[in-house]
Amino acid sequence: MDNFTVGDRCLVHHLESEAGQSLNGQHVTLADAIIEKGRFKCKFDDGSFAYIKPCNLQIINGNRVNQTMEKCENDASSNLDKKEDQTKMEVTTDDDKKETAATSTTTQPQDKKEEPPTTTDQQQQQKEEEGEDCSICLDVLPKDSSRVARATCCGKGMHNKCRKDLIASKMSREQKNRCVMCRTEYPDDTKEGRKEDTKRLRKWVKKGKAWAQVMLGRRYRDGTDGVKIDVKRAVVLYNLASDQGNIGAQYDLGVHYRDGIGVVKDEIRAVELFTLASEQGLMEAQYNLGIMYQYGRGVDKDEKRAAEYYTLAADQGINKAQYNLGIMYQNGRGVDKDEKRAVELYTLAADQGYVSAQFNLGCMYQNGRGVDKDEKRAVELYTLAADQGMASAQNNLGVMYANGEGVDQSFLTAKDWFTKSAAQGYENAINALRHVNEYLRRTTTTSSTVNSNTTFCSYCNKPEPNNTKFNKCKGCRSAAYCNRGCQTKHWKTKHNGHKKQCKKLAAAFKKLNKKKEK
Repeated sequence: MDNFTVGDRCLVHHLESEAGQSLNGQHVTLADAIIEKGRFKCKFDDGSFAYIKPCNLQIINGNRVNQTMEKCENDASSNLDKKEDQTKMEVTTDDDKKETAATSTTTQPQDKKEEPPTTTDQQQQQKEEEGEDCSICLDVLPKDSSRVARATCCGKGMHNKCRKDLIASKMSREQKNRCVMCRTEYPDDTKEGRKEDTKRLRKWVKKGKAWAQVMLGRRYRDGTDGVKIDVKRAVVLYNLASDQGNIGAQYDLGVHYRDGIGVVKDEIRAVELFTLASEQGLMEAQYNLGIMYQYGRGVDKDEKRAAEYYTLAADQGINKAQYNLGIMYQNGRGVDKDEKRAVELYTLAADQGYVSAQFNLGCMYQNGRGVDKDEKRAVELYTLAADQGMASAQNNLGVMYANGEGVDQSFLTAKDWFTKSAAQGYENAINALRHVNEYLRRTTTTSSTVNSNTTFCSYCNKPEPNNTKFNKCKGCRSAAYCNRGCQTKHWKTKHNGHKKQCKKLAAAFKKLNKKKEK
């Protein structure tokens, strides 16, 4: 308790009780020291009081921080081994105290050669390497700015999770709408409020803050928060931040050069920028480098190198990297063929809802490749992919129902899935749909008046009588109805309605007929 003085402003943190968690991130003023209890009587900004242990308080008053650092320096003067830790502590003080902190750490004992003082650039680089602390949990913030919630009032940042926890806490609405560090009220989520937020952000851009340059650059790129789209201006801001080593700017700028957005397309430059960001651990950059090396874009084709980058990104949970790496293991490209490893990677991506991985994993289970054959599991995976609109998965699911593989045989269900796939122009499904329709005409009824040419109602499946012709859909000419009621019901059906499929079926059949004519 010796490092604290009544009147100090402190940040409350690391309270673990249910009641205490709602206090984390708030500012207090030390009103009194209760020695016998080992606690401080703390006054909150709303006038309430609480008794808090010193270990749950962090001094945020600039002068008191410096006094604490000076005490550490005096205590360490007799122990040279503590000099490095002391330097690290002092460099992280307020911006306006950096020069003083740097000077106080350059004094050397008489028996050692004096070293020149640290330059401003070196200080900045050292601070960037050490990282900025989260305003809530005080852990080091990630370098990727997309994972940090940044306040444009004081420039302080916090983990996205910490921000979500703060919003979900039992704090009052007014407390949540104010910055946890400077207590400035956040702008409203209105047009005027977003303009005010951008106005605050510009002040930090003028000060040369890389995080602000990236944030404003993305707003110019997307045309959000009161800023009109200006891709060239975004590129200028990305360049400024990239020169300071900001990985978000390096990655975004790499995307612009790869795709030629706002700049002349230059895949070689894109690879350089992705590499800079990848070396700092940005998983999106690692994944994109894998693509560049796999297909030889901006660099010589190197599938082995591509697999290495996919592995780095896959280990961090990028589902596309897990899927691409799974294909490489399945086919033995850039790595030794290993279908079991491919199944593991497909599973990781499929669990995240990646549709292509769900389909490929379904194929592995259906054919027993890299895993024991399990047609029931294959149906489950095909269904997941089919529900996301994947035509090939819808077709395969239709085949499983038509053949009774992994499910009870059902030609009507198979027809539904073939129809959905055919509506997207999937040729195998178009052919399968015709075969299923022919089979249903032969087996729906035993009446002697029914033959292979009999037409059935597309909604109720009633056969066409000899003396009456069913009305066909004027759009696709592939659906027929026994009456107006069936046509209306089929058209309005939500999940498998003809309204969504009519134009697609017409185009698919037209395309197939042209191929046959050739």
